[in-house]
Amino acid sequence: MRILHVVQHFWPCSGGVEVYLYELCRELIRRGHTSDVACFDTCVYDVRKLPRRELVEGINIYRFPYINLKYYKMSFAVLKLLKVYDVIHIHTLGFFSDLLVLTKPLHGKPLVLSTHGAMFHTSKFSLPKSVYFYGWDRLVLKGIDRTIAVSRNDQEMFSKITRNMDFIPIALHIRQYSGLKREPRRHTFLHIGRLARNKGIGNLLKTMASLKAHMPDFRLYVVGDDWMGIRKGFERMARELGIGANVIFCGRVSEKEKLSLLAKAQFFVSSSEYEGFGISVVEAMAAGMPVIANNIEAFRNFITHGKNGFLVDFSKPEETASFMRGIAGKDLSRISAAAKSMAGEYDWGEVIKRVEAVYEASAGGKA
Repeated sequence: MRILHVVQHFWPCSGGVEVYLYELCRELIRRGHTSDVACFDTCVYDVRKLPRRELVEGINIYRFPYINLKYYKMSFAVLKLLKVYDVIHIHTLGFFSDLLVLTKPLHGKPLVLSTHGAMFHTSKFSLPKSVYFYGWDRLVLKGIDRTIAVSRNDQEMFSKITRNMDFIPIALHIRQYSGLKREPRRHTFLHIGRLARNKGIGNLLKTMASLKAHMPDFRLYVVGDDWMGIRKGFERMARELGIGANVIFCGRVSEKEKLSLLAKAQFFVSSSEYEGFGISVVEAMAAGMPVIANNIEAFRNFITHGKNGFLVDFSKPEETASFMRGIAGKDLSRISAAAKSMAGEYDWGEVIKRVEAVYEASAGGKA
């Protein structure tokens, strides 16, 4: 089958959607499909132009210039590519879902949509977002053949505006994490995720500052791209809180470096105020790391407090720091084993078959 994925940004851009789509394409190609990507010609918050066309591990990447209206980016060039593909897979709602549904009478291609949290990653503009989602997107989804909810949170939200939906979770290559030999260093913490407003980094730093009075030797490694240019502000905040020497902002790291950090950190922390899913948290759990995560809906879907991880409120730094201090010296081997077991449910082996089934149902046997 020939699949064209349509997404705003893709490789070498780094983020949850980009990483997931990269691995999805690789899995589809391994199983004999054509899996190409059409996207914009820059990464988020970056004006540098990427090559208009590139071949990466069998993935044909087509990149287009676009009109940037800040909250709505437009490029009509994708319409030129549709003819040779059996299924068009759109990743998240926005201009591309609008365009491809409105032009469906002309191109006639089956459309699949993956939710990826829609546009609700922050509470900013919540009212107009809700009007757009529950009004306009309700109509748009009538033109989508199948919608894939990538999290239980998305499934609940999208079920209010469409019934034509499958739940297929984000998948990971679990083995590279579950086989990791961990040698955790005392009082070391790891956060992985791009630096963005919804990640709650400020609350995390305040929590670590509260922790320092009782754990002066702690180390916090913060890994992730600085798409929004906010790293310097957080570095300044860490210094002002008196933890500048304890917090290491690593930026983007290689897969080898990431695995090394997962092996040596004692705890994984995620202070996100919103997530569509939480790939880095599941990766850490697959490695057997005790996870301390913000108590939000996305994380409650796979973390049971005290069983396979811990849910806290990072908006209450002193309370959370006290909890972290209390578990730092305990035997958490039971928590680690349960975390690994849970993460195994997200392995690509079974997930990719379910994605293929959606494509085949959408194409109606025409491929």
